[in-house]
Amino acid sequence: MKTTINIHVLPTDKVSSLYLARNGYFMFDPDIEKTGLRNDIKFHFLYITLPKSNLEISNIKEGDYYINKTGNVIEQNKYRLPSSGEFCEKIIASNDPSLKIEKLSNINDSAEGIHSYSLPLAPPVFISSWVKDFNGGNLVKRRIIDLVETTTKDGVTHQLKVNRANELVILMGRKEISISETYIQFKTAKIAKEKGFDLSSASYYSEETKQAYFNLSWNKEDWNNEGLKYNLTLKYPLYTRVTQSLFQKWLREVHGIHVCSTIDETLSWIWTVESLHPEASYTGGDRRSKYVYQSYEDALEEGLQTALELLQSN
Repeated sequence: MKTTINIHVLPTDKVSSLYLARNGYFMFDPDIEKTGLRNDIKFHFLYITLPKSNLEISNIKEGDYYINKTGNVIEQNKYRLPSSGEFCEKIIASNDPSLKIEKLSNINDSAEGIHSYSLPLAPPVFISSWVKDFNGGNLVKRRIIDLVETTTKDGVTHQLKVNRANELVILMGRKEISISETYIQFKTAKIAKEKGFDLSSASYYSEETKQAYFNLSWNKEDWNNEGLKYNLTLKYPLYTRVTQSLFQKWLREVHGIHVCSTIDETLSWIWTVESLHPEASYTGGDRRSKYVYQSYEDALEEGLQTALELLQSN
């Protein structure tokens, strides 16, 4: 059967074949220790995790490693009871060679005692593919794997499928991607009107319902300034609704403020706000988010709102 895996790339102070170069691009060099180390790169490990599900294989048992996503921390379950928590995901493969699990041998084993074994490896071909996607602007966070399903008298069990090199077998087929423009939220549009946003759009928000609407004729209008002629009761204001990218461009070209959504050293999304020149509408110094976000769009939206608030206080 097939199941979803998650991909996490975290910084490390250990030497790794995966590293971030000064130009912001990732590189993958399996022979990094032979080719020589440099001080201008940041090493990272790639971890593949199995999200919590009704499958027993996803349970974090004694000795298993897992990622605590509340702080992107690698931990090991040292208790006999399974570890739980919606923010914990079991690590099933990595390019981190230090992750070894100690296991007490069975009575039928040829050698008694405690033995350690390494987790399955993240396949080099997969890491290379991840690096290529990342450097091309596509941050891959999920993939699909096949589980080996076995039926016994005790029920159905599942195991990871690995090759002879102890590498996790990952399905590398291209995933379907649905791409659409993201519009600014109601709060952003409302503050933008207060700051004199005057571009036209075929879409708007209503103060009455807080919902988005499209002009059925698809004619673009300046709803912030001409919306009253479409709202004859004069009771509820309308707010122009545009895409994030268009509003980002308006801040940049009209006010000299650049809002950027980018990733930090843990590959989490953050925003930055920068003034581009001395004549910019805000010159109080660059700003950077204190929190991380789930997506590029979430981070950008918060950055756009912050830029507007800086304009208000200027």
